[in-house]
Amino acid sequence: MAAPVEEHCPTCGAKWVPIQWGLPVDEVRVAAEAGLVALGGCFTQDDGTDPRWQCPNEHRWTNGRRDERRSQAAVLEACAGTG
Repeated sequence: MAAPVEEHCPTCGAKWVPIQWGLPVDEVRVAAEAGLVALGGCFTQDDGTDPRWQCPNEHRWTNGRRDERRSQAAVLEACAGTG
């Protein structure tokens, strides 16, 4: 998996987790309960401005469209780690 452009929160420096948008499946819910994924909600702008990363202090950010696949891969990796 390619590392995200920002590996730590640009606001506070904390470690990130990927944000999953949309209705989460059971595996994503388990990963979110474990703190490995943040749930973003059901609605997005879908224009490259939606945040893809979140820190424990709930700061959210994106590096643009190039982060979309990276964050999706990070969500899958987090789900694999909880199974």
